[in-house]
Amino acid sequence: FAFVTIHNFGGDGVRNLKFPLETSVEDAKCQILNASPPSVKDTINWGFYLPSSSGNPPRYIREHLTFREAGLSGITYLEFKSKRRIYRNNFGPENSQWKKLHTRHNLKKFADLVAGANLEKLRRML
Repeated sequence: FAFVTIHNFGGDGVRNLKFPLETSVEDAKCQILNASPPSVKDTINWGFYLPSSSGNPPRYIREHLTFREAGLSGITYLEFKSKRRIYRNNFGPENSQWKKLHTRHNLKKFADLVAGANLEKLRRML
């Protein structure tokens, strides 16, 4: 089983939950967030935190895995807490793509493609 401890979640005290290792991390997260008070915001920034143990570094467990696939075995103690890094939905090109695009030659080519309304070449360029 994965034992999860939640500290001050929405003003509550400490809560302890238990999940089988076959449960997906995303399902367990949804279960906890559905039972959470409405004052909890930015639900994308909450996750299962595995503290350091036996020389392994601390980490957040990826949501697309089950607890067993995440490398948990036996009785494991996790924390459900807010992540420090803020995750937002960014739908534009990544910064590295913008840096590649932002050269003199590429800017001129980009401007010519926009002026000519050549959408196929624009899509390939981005």
